[in-house]
Amino acid sequence: MGNIDQLHKSLRISLQKIKDTTSHVHHGIEILLVIKGNVCVDCLGRTYKLGSNDLILINRGHVHSLTSQTDNLILSLYMDYDFLSENFNQALSYTFICNSTLEDVDESKFQFIRKLMTQIMLLDYKKEIGYNLLIKSKIYKLLYHIVTNFKYQINNIDQPKEVTDERIKRILHYISNNYMNNITLGHIAEREYISIHYLSRLFKSQVGINFQDYLSQIRLEKAVELLIKSHIPINKIALKCGFPNIQSFNREFKRKFNENPSEYRNKNKLQTDKEKAEIHDIQLDKEQKLSVVLDYIMSNDLMDEKDVVDPPLDIDFNKKLEEKRLNKIIRIGGFDDLLNKITQVQIKEAVKELNFQYIYFTDLFNQTNLNIHADSLYRLDEIISSLNLIISLNLIPIVEINLNDYIHKLEINQNISGMILNIFNLLKRHYSTEYLSSWHLVFRGTSLHKAVGIVEELVNELNNSGFNNKIGITLSKNLNQIEEDGKLIAEIKEKNIQLGFVCLESSPDEEDGKAEYVDHHYYEGYLKNQIKRVRRLLNDRGLYKTKIIITNFNTLAGSGLELAGTFFRAALILDTIVNSTDKDVSFSFWLSNKSYEKHTKHDGNHLRALSLYLFQLIKRPVYFLLKFLNKCGAEFKQVSDNIIIANKDKSYYILAFNPYYYNPLYSLAENYISINRRNMELTIKGLKKGEYLIKKHTLDKHKGGKFEALLSLMSMTHLDKETLDFIERSNIPDMKISKQEIKGEFKITASISSNAVVLYEFIKMD
Repeated sequence: MGNIDQLHKSLRISLQKIKDTTSHVHHGIEILLVIKGNVCVDCLGRTYKLGSNDLILINRGHVHSLTSQTDNLILSLYMDYDFLSENFNQALSYTFICNSTLEDVDESKFQFIRKLMTQIMLLDYKKEIGYNLLIKSKIYKLLYHIVTNFKYQINNIDQPKEVTDERIKRILHYISNNYMNNITLGHIAEREYISIHYLSRLFKSQVGINFQDYLSQIRLEKAVELLIKSHIPINKIALKCGFPNIQSFNREFKRKFNENPSEYRNKNKLQTDKEKAEIHDIQLDKEQKLSVVLDYIMSNDLMDEKDVVDPPLDIDFNKKLEEKRLNKIIRIGGFDDLLNKITQVQIKEAVKELNFQYIYFTDLFNQTNLNIHADSLYRLDEIISSLNLIISLNLIPIVEINLNDYIHKLEINQNISGMILNIFNLLKRHYSTEYLSSWHLVFRGTSLHKAVGIVEELVNELNNSGFNNKIGITLSKNLNQIEEDGKLIAEIKEKNIQLGFVCLESSPDEEDGKAEYVDHHYYEGYLKNQIKRVRRLLNDRGLYKTKIIITNFNTLAGSGLELAGTFFRAALILDTIVNSTDKDVSFSFWLSNKSYEKHTKHDGNHLRALSLYLFQLIKRPVYFLLKFLNKCGAEFKQVSDNIIIANKDKSYYILAFNPYYYNPLYSLAENYISINRRNMELTIKGLKKGEYLIKKHTLDKHKGGKFEALLSLMSMTHLDKETLDFIERSNIPDMKISKQEIKGEFKITASISSNAVVLYEFIKMD
């Protein structure tokens, strides 16, 4: 059983496979929901055949057994006696008729139970912050629903009141643990330092029955379990359960069950000739178990989420709003990747359509190149060829220098700064000092604080040689180390090194050891908050003009394919960009999954990267998203949380998106994105009168984000050109075109699925 241990040790929910169980009873209440297969439930001499989606409630003290001849999966929720007595004592005095296989049942009442049970299972599985409180609230809803809709009282006792007195709760707990002993009302009154008469009245008013009847009821429940599950003689069972003698036991038993203990045992005794009972928690890994539950939820319409209808919104293109600019960097991994033909084609296409300003790469100053000299013609030609490509695309290089690679060279007194300067001087024969000075040099490495001297020496030598490069450093991934970063920045400032920029990698699951199953709301605004912390760090040290480069970021956390977010999330990315964009902030995007894998050595985890290309020239949604933004021009304005606008020349643009920060684990549910649709009523003002060509571009899971099908193909390394061309052509956003005469205000209705993006393009026709 899966214990929800932080809530109560006697509340359990689990997925089970049933083959055969012998007759048994529970002290609490159990609800069984058939997820898959068929199960026969024999309860109090009647047999009920449960199929997929059926459920049944097993009352406490009811003898029952389960059998199945098919592959099955059962969701079981068990509330023990202690849990019920402490949280909802009234439920102990009722028998409930809750069985979906009976005739003339209200299906909606059972659907409510299914929804609550699956939600409790998901909450227990994910264990997000405060999950135990959410579970408890849903258990209370479930109990209230069962009591108000399925109650059938058979006891000839007054309906008990809810126990609210802490002393009585304590006494009930004591009885539960000591029923086998000689407990008397006087003994308990003495323990509680109150009079026996006062305790008698208090107990009856709180519990609904007198002390002796309650004690007898508890003892009988324990005795019933021993009668049917053991071969202990009846006289020993009587003594074991606290009855003073066999006569007292027989009398109380017959008063309760209308038959003596031996008759009851003969009817319900264990079937020893049957196969040993088989009831197992299924041993699936977390993703498999979650997938089973989510598939059931989706196929039976058990989700809570509904479509969102936004209030009507006016969009006025004449209204003055703050303008934002997105500074984009294309990241390729190692410098030698530029020699790859596919990489060259990808870069040329991406720069042409997406308008990047910078290119980020590593390994220009690697071991091979550090030893280069004027006679190394072949290697020098390769470097020049790659740099000429960069120049032709008007890209400014950002060159990463990983100081971890050079620490061991310091130990043998090699002049690292001199060797790097040598490459600059060689390249100076082919390029102007002005061009080489435009390069940004970023230093990184776990040993950065030990190698500030290298940075100082190199900067001084570059300056003395006429180079005036912008210098940057990479901050720690874990922002809890921000004090250490502050010390490093202060030391660099003391060396009179002008810090032009800092680089930041944003990965939610790496901060403070965050678990993969953290509350998904944690990711909302995560990068924006990181940028604020870094800006505050810089401002506190007087570096008000130092820029921030986001070298790597993600919208969700996790290390596996499911948790990394293989599901469609274009609107999440756009939401992160829009909310974090600043004139002093730049974003880098990996060119392709291949370059990310090669550089980070994260094989099989490549979907974490926000890359432009999936394979060859097959594009990922990030590419189309940036293309949408590029259509809007260099600057845009944010109208609301979900809409940005722009206009240039005779064209007007509205970019609407529906970001939904659902837990990444839900990516396993194929149909999840079909819910949480956002509906927007937009009134557009400020368009010049005239005839317009209107283009509506839609980027969603099915139009520009076909990942599941493509991933299955990516394992096939022998894809031919025809297949690749087909995938490339078919995996694009949808576009619809219309013409409209606009004379004033213009209304449109945008219906956007979860994490989709829609671009409206109004082009004036003269």
